[in-house]
Amino acid sequence: MYVLDKLWRGTLSPNEQCIVHGSEYSDLRHKAAQLNKQIVSMLSDDGKRMLQEYQDLREQMSYISEEDMFVNGFRIGVGLLLDAVGTYESQFVRYHED
Repeated sequence: MYVLDKLWRGTLSPNEQCIVHGSEYSDLRHKAAQLNKQIVSMLSDDGKRMLQEYQDLREQMSYISEEDMFVNGFRIGVGLLLDAVGTYESQFVRYHED
């Protein structure tokens, strides 16, 4: 099956990933969750609300940034492919090309 078929059918979703237990990312995520619990336990109800609002805003910013990086990375990859198959005026003789 082609990649475009998988995208169309929804069987390929680059934004869904399982985290490998014990990986650096997994460990950092666990530490962040523990720290968040400690911080929340020290806050008043107003502080908890403000922290949650802050975290929601950071999550929205991260989503926008990750989407933009994905699109830009994809565009760079396509640009590389187009350059690879496009014409190139070398200043040297290439014996292996027709």
